[in-house]
Amino acid sequence: MAVARPQLPDGLSAEDMIDLSKQIAVLKLETCHIGAGSYSGSDISTKFADTTLLAGELSTNLIPLGLLAEKPVKLDSKTESAKTLHHKLETKRTTTVEITINGISKAKKEFLEGISESGEVMTIVGVSKDNSQALIVNGQTWSVAWSGEAFGLYTMVLSAEFSGTTDDTVIPLTGIEDPA
Repeated sequence: MAVARPQLPDGLSAEDMIDLSKQIAVLKLETCHIGAGSYSGSDISTKFADTTLLAGELSTNLIPLGLLAEKPVKLDSKTESAKTLHHKLETKRTTTVEITINGISKAKKEFLEGISESGEVMTIVGVSKDNSQALIVNGQTWSVAWSGEAFGLYTMVLSAEFSGTTDDTVIPLTGIEDPA
């Protein structure tokens, strides 16, 4: 059988495959905020529609945690499997998200540890300095560990694990418009 060009999904052209900038969204996030609960799709499309609405959402429904670390977000997704003597049995896909925040006070550290112990569902939003980019990690239970302390400020690693697709859970937003 001869080699043929593979069928690409709708919305993806061969030119898109060549242009690396169309494949990789680079997020330059600076601060991290947390809120109880999760966003629906319509919440995201309205509350993050422009920089003014995003700023309003940050000040109304989220509280600031601190500055993101140099390498703030780590996403790892893998399929778990079980092997028998002759077969490999696929099970579920598990995704782990880790967010590292620097400069956490002792009071915020204790707040985050309390959330971790309670198992409360929380959403974390990382935003760029100009609010034109955001990363929403939507509606997860988080475990918290501190990895260092300097001058009374801590480095915290928040992590969550979930199964299935990331479409409604890890939502990168780029090009958020300034309405002015």
